[in-house]
Amino acid sequence: MKIKNKAAVFYSLIILFFAVVYYVTWSVNPDSFIKNNALNSTPVRNAINLAFSYNDVAHEDYDNISNEDFSEEILKEKKKFDRMVSQNINLERILSQQESNLKLIGEKLSKAWARNTQAYVDEMSLKHRNELIIKENEHKAILSRKNKIHESQFDIMLADKNIEISEVKLRIAIAEHDASEYFLSHVGDFNDPKLVSELNIVNKKIDDTRAKLIINNEGMVKIRNNAQVLLNKRQKEDLNFWDFTFYSIGISTTTTFGDLVANSRLIRMLVCIQLLLSILVLANVTQSFLSKNKNS
Repeated sequence: MKIKNKAAVFYSLIILFFAVVYYVTWSVNPDSFIKNNALNSTPVRNAINLAFSYNDVAHEDYDNISNEDFSEEILKEKKKFDRMVSQNINLERILSQQESNLKLIGEKLSKAWARNTQAYVDEMSLKHRNELIIKENEHKAILSRKNKIHESQFDIMLADKNIEISEVKLRIAIAEHDASEYFLSHVGDFNDPKLVSELNIVNKKIDDTRAKLIINNEGMVKIRNNAQVLLNKRQKEDLNFWDFTFYSIGISTTTTFGDLVANSRLIRMLVCIQLLLSILVLANVTQSFLSKNKNS
């Protein structure tokens, strides 16, 4: 069977093909098309629902929100969420800096504590160390008189001095031990007050930053929950295949009314392709029509 008007068939197939493509795309991604409710209003239906809203005649779910309100509320929530994300990035940066400062101050505090405790130990044993220096000098003096005095007397003097030196060293060890016991039981007394103050300030900043992060994270969770509630309340678009057939016919004939708007780059590209194909087919039909008229 020979098709007499191939252009008309091809034109129809273009409309049908793109109607299917638009419908399938919208089914997968509802945001690919926006229904203009201002041009799709139902005042009579709204009046009926309003008139019978206090009895069992109407079953309209009045908890639902319009897509315009949904878009507005979601935009507000998204701005809040983005603002909190930005705040969290800054707070994380501050937290990282303060933790680095805390580590640096901790190292300084540890070194200062070691210096202070060593100074305390040295102070507590200083008297005995000075005494040890004296005893060791006396020991050297005795050694220098080795050949000048009787050997037995020299041995007695040297032995006595060695005993004295040992006793002083024992007193130094006891003093150092007592000092160590003291600073270990009074650790805080040997910290640098200035560094401790800096440490407390940094710790407070870290605590405050973490508290703000917790508040922000709780706020972000709340926004996510609000978005879920809005999604549940969002009115479902009552579009079907025939709406997209109407839209496809409008595109092919360049007579769309704006009641359905493409809302993605892919759809806009497909619309351009459909327009170009339709124009080419219509141009071919027009040329064929003009040629027939000229020949007749």
